Amino acid sequence: MICADCGVEMTRHAKKVIYPRSEDEASLVDDALGGVLLERHTCPGCGKGASQVHEPSPEPERRASEASPGARAPGVGPRRTD
Repeated sequence: MICADCGVEMTRHAKKVIYPRSEDEASLVDDALGGVLLERHTCPGCGKGASQVHEPSPEPERRASEASPGARAPGVGPRRTD
């Protein structure tokens, strides 16, 4: 993100999940997070702050379990009963 006042690249400081406040934001909801991801930036040149809504990728990333159906994360699986 570029500062509108001085043209310097802004530093991203935080990401926060928020509830959508408009229909446009509702279309950007990340189902895994249950809300919209808001990014907070600050300009190192002039100190101005700004926020922007993070737009999700067009195709969601695949989980490891979807990429390789037989693969399991360590410690994940049926419990032993013996």
